[in-house]
Amino acid sequence: MPFDANHSGTDEFQFNTTSELFQLPTATTGQIALTQALLSRDIEVSELTDAQTETFSDFAELLDTASAADINTSDHVINLLGEDLDITFVEDFRTTDGQKLDGAATEHGRIFLDADLTGASLKATLVEEIAEAAFNEAFDSTSQGDFGAEVAARLSGKTDPAVLAAFSSETQDDTVQTEFGTAEAATSSPVSDQFTFPFSQDIIGVNNLDGTYDHKLTTYGSGDLPPFERLDEPTLVTPGARQMNLSNIQGKYDLNGDGVLDQYAMRAAYADVERPISVLGVTPTKLLPTSQSNSVLIGQGEASTTWVLRTEQRHETSAEFNWNSSVATTLEASGEFLGIGASASVTASVEAGGSVKSTNAFTVANEVRDTYTIPAGAYEPGTLVNYGFHMIVGDVDVVQHTLYILEITNAASGTEDFITFQGYNRDTIQDHYAGLVVTDYDVNNPPLGEDIIGLA
Repeated sequence: MPFDANHSGTDEFQFNTTSELFQLPTATTGQIALTQALLSRDIEVSELTDAQTETFSDFAELLDTASAADINTSDHVINLLGEDLDITFVEDFRTTDGQKLDGAATEHGRIFLDADLTGASLKATLVEEIAEAAFNEAFDSTSQGDFGAEVAARLSGKTDPAVLAAFSSETQDDTVQTEFGTAEAATSSPVSDQFTFPFSQDIIGVNNLDGTYDHKLTTYGSGDLPPFERLDEPTLVTPGARQMNLSNIQGKYDLNGDGVLDQYAMRAAYADVERPISVLGVTPTKLLPTSQSNSVLIGQGEASTTWVLRTEQRHETSAEFNWNSSVATTLEASGEFLGIGASASVTASVEAGGSVKSTNAFTVANEVRDTYTIPAGAYEPGTLVNYGFHMIVGDVDVVQHTLYILEITNAASGTEDFITFQGYNRDTIQDHYAGLVVTDYDVNNPPLGEDIIGLA
């Protein structure tokens, strides 16, 4: 039908985003994170005393300040918060029985941090200990579970209920003895199979990942080896195995608890099979004429042509478009696909991995036949009109999830020696295939952007 004609019939397209497919975690404020962590321990905020309420309000501001600041050294911490908090940096900070600590908060609200911490690890540990200090000062006692780690997790955007619930469990007691007294600690050893916050932040920052989740320690025995051949598999927007930078974590953590600071080697990176690509939305940008379209100078009568998209034929577009097989498949499955309602699954190439290919050719899985007519009077005589099959291209907002496998190369015999975790990145692929449509339009006034939606 003509682009400028009244649209009628049952082929109306409603453009919706598919936020239910995947929602990126969003960071929250210190006040909200503290409140949620208290509620997870059955502490109602409404039942706090005025003094306790004021304490948490003050510490919420300190959490927001620390979270937003560019913190790299101990001097940055002291200059930023030294007047508001009792913070001490300790050389080779350990418990009285020798366990290495990144930080700790005592029952009286004092904060101690390891003097060797820098960058993301320092900032993350500081945030965790500020939250611990808030609880300790408000209640003059240590918390159930790991209150500081839960607040830090919530501030970083973690939303998994199972992960958050683990922090408030009585089995996750982080109370330790130090030379400064009883304290709740951030250690270099995990209290569960989830990563500590500093480790995760070190991976994220240096590799430009948006985030990570589902971190697990494991042991691969003979016959159960991870896919080491996946070092060179191309990825879409996340780093591949060979691109991952491990410099921020070498020799800083004892994740398997064997008493030795870990050395790591990347062994594999490949698409997370459960959700490798999520499409968050599509913004149409333009139409590309195909080899099954034609231009006609409008006269007094109608113009009509029958085109067939045959499965055995190669069909071309007037300009190149970007193509990724996983993205294209997800577009169709998600309902973001801007299509003609016919069974015409488009394939541009057979790909291994997650690369993006630029091409001007495609094939279809099912033959499609269409007789398209521009009725007389639809356009002024002398208008140059293109009609027939057109490809819609657009900017596709995607999130890619990649599974990474690290080996702890110096793990003690009998201890867990591999770490798996999922990392994700969000990005936009421009001029990506977004569907096929049969339409007509004025060549000198082509539809762009959201106007294209009305054609589908």
